[in-house]
Amino acid sequence: MLVKNNWLKTNIRDRLEDENSKVRIWARPETFDTNISFEDAACKAAKDIKYFSKEYKRPLYVTLSGGADSDLVVKALVENDVSFRPITMICLGASGKIANDQELLYAYHTMRKYKINPIKMTLPWYEMLRIWRQYILPIRGNGFLCGTVVKCNEFITAQNNNGILITSVNGIGGTNSEGKAYAGVYEFDFYGDVFFGPGREIPFHLYSPEIFYATVDHLKYGYDEADFKHTLYGTEWRPKLDYKYEKQMYLMITELKKGKTINTIEYLILEKNNPAVLMEKLKSFGEEHEIQITLQDTI
Repeated sequence: MLVKNNWLKTNIRDRLEDENSKVRIWARPETFDTNISFEDAACKAAKDIKYFSKEYKRPLYVTLSGGADSDLVVKALVENDVSFRPITMICLGASGKIANDQELLYAYHTMRKYKINPIKMTLPWYEMLRIWRQYILPIRGNGFLCGTVVKCNEFITAQNNNGILITSVNGIGGTNSEGKAYAGVYEFDFYGDVFFGPGREIPFHLYSPEIFYATVDHLKYGYDEADFKHTLYGTEWRPKLDYKYEKQMYLMITELKKGKTINTIEYLILEKNNPAVLMEKLKSFGEEHEIQITLQDTI
């Protein structure tokens, strides 16, 4: 993944050699302003990315799902005059029904708001199964929705192998049993590095230690995930939406998994949901620290 001064790294590419490799994450931030606002940190990140893309003549693409995270990415890039092409994905279930129709409504609203035209792509059910066979199963992977990012990367590779995909990967794992947002990442958020190389994706919300620190610092207010993002990002409120695939889609994926040992780990809670510990490690400027993760098993 492409992040500022390589401040964050994982061993996720080890999966290519050892499918049993467990995920590890390290942080080594240089000196940064711990008092900077999230808005200013996002602005700085957008300007850095703009300079990088122009300097190395690398076109930018953005996955625009319609969620709050991708909405913030578009907002930051537009407001800082960064040239990019958004990609929207229509995901079709086995019956032909659109599984992400509600999220797409938010995505189209964002594009109308900023007067931008997307690259519209479709991911039918049989393409999802093909991606699982070709990419996900060989590394014992999981994560039902990671096929969308794989499809975007395949498109960019075919169009311009020098292109960069900006994703809305962030440091918020979801809402815990107490209804509060917690620090975490999804294992499959890093699959782009495995399948398409370490220099192809920018996880915008993890791009700089400033953005990540400001995000973790905001956890102390105890919001649920939707309210957390609304107040932190300064974007329009929207609910957390799930893709609605039919039961037969999950059954087909289950059939593909038969006879194979699959990792059940899908998301990683950082520092046992202790923001204070996480923030102290980030403030150890110039020193590398491994971020402890709690592997949360799902079925």
